[in-house]
Amino acid sequence: MNRLLIRELNEKSFLKEVVSKYAITAMTKEFDDCIVIDLDELLGMKNLPYLVYSIDHPSFIKRPVDEELMYKFYGRWVAAIVCGDVLAMGAKPKGFSLDLAAPLNTEVQKIEYILQGIRDVLDRYGVVYEGGNFDVNALETVGMAWGIVDQDKIIRRSGAREGDIIATTTTLGYGWADYISRKLKQTHLLSQQTCHNFQQFKIMPEAPIKAILEAVNAGGITSGMDLSDGLIEFLYTVKERNQLGCTVCEEWIAVTQEMDEVAKKILGIRPGLLALEAGYDTPLGHAYTVAPKKWAELSSIFEKNHSRLYKIGVVAKKPEILLKTTEGNTVTIPPFWDDQFNKENVVERWLNLIKQF
Repeated sequence: MNRLLIRELNEKSFLKEVVSKYAITAMTKEFDDCIVIDLDELLGMKNLPYLVYSIDHPSFIKRPVDEELMYKFYGRWVAAIVCGDVLAMGAKPKGFSLDLAAPLNTEVQKIEYILQGIRDVLDRYGVVYEGGNFDVNALETVGMAWGIVDQDKIIRRSGAREGDIIATTTTLGYGWADYISRKLKQTHLLSQQTCHNFQQFKIMPEAPIKAILEAVNAGGITSGMDLSDGLIEFLYTVKERNQLGCTVCEEWIAVTQEMDEVAKKILGIRPGLLALEAGYDTPLGHAYTVAPKKWAELSSIFEKNHSRLYKIGVVAKKPEILLKTTEGNTVTIPPFWDDQFNKENVVERWLNLIKQF
């Protein structure tokens, strides 16, 4: 008997072809960042908010810092990733729980560092650490976060309209510039200041939560999601969920000095192309489609909160995903994200992608 193996599928097809048979949230039309519970329907009452919750299994990502900060960063990363899904739907995160596994020979202090890191982010977000579970196993975490949002304010992956502005809440490509320079072992080509700035990046992985929630309350965000798989996945989600296209304007993409240095000294590419990466600015970044008439108001809300809403493109009628380059060409952006089932080197895959532009 020929049995299909998981490795014979990619991550997206596994969700759509296998998990969707059993879980509604894996169905194309229902797929969102969180589970959404209609409290009106559940409790038989009216005018209650939606309750949304998310569960995630963030990986232990090591950064070039000392041991104490590395474990604290892991905790911060876990809290920010899980709460980021709730925030992506326009909900105010309220509670957080953790399923923690660790070997018995783990130093207790390391676990405390992780928990301190979790509290660092939760305290900034105003979220209660409610508890969880502990198991003896390899060091792993599974986080669960929940929040609430008014029914007329919820942000889903569907809802984009032709003419909407495509925007993000962070400078895309910064984290990828850091990652790829280290993976290619080319950091010696960069200035001391750039290396220092990269080392500090995401040590406190805090999304602009206040600005996002104020913008949600003001209205005008028609669709959105977190960018854990990068900008290109968001663009294709707009296409799949709304039967619309997206055009990203390369000249609109914000570029930092560090990104420019990596692009020119190491990669030999135009720095704006770094934004077409696979989610390495997570959990700082969310992407939204914004009604044009609300753009000025929402931009002002972000500026007032010492942040920025970055305009990078527009939603188009024809269902194509395009890049308008600084060279005056318009080219198709093919699908690309860090497929967990794909064992090919993600850096090599990305370099091959960029060659097309």
